[in-house]
Amino acid sequence: MENLPKTKKRNGFIYDLLKRTDKTAMYSATNPHSGRILSFEVFKVIISKERTIINPSGTPEAIKPHEMFPTDKIFGVWAWCYQSDDIEGAEARFDWIEKLPHKRDFVHPENMA
Repeated sequence: MENLPKTKKRNGFIYDLLKRTDKTAMYSATNPHSGRILSFEVFKVIISKERTIINPSGTPEAIKPHEMFPTDKIFGVWAWCYQSDDIEGAEARFDWIEKLPHKRDFVHPENMA
């Protein structure tokens, strides 16, 4: 299974994995032009279900289960964003997620769009 990346470029920012367990991940979001950390994103590690899609050439393609980086729609549900001056809040949310009953959630990616 594909795990969350250590670094990810998305929405014009660079996300660097700072901390992670089986249940929880915390990334910093950095402006690539200034190098300044803008926020911290903390989220529950969620695994997508295996599914089949139709690729651009019109043929079916199997997508294997993988850990998912949260979409904007998911924030406030199983992902939270903290400003760069609130690392304590991000750490507290990380600890809060860690204390939740351990369960590996599986979701369909179309529920995250």
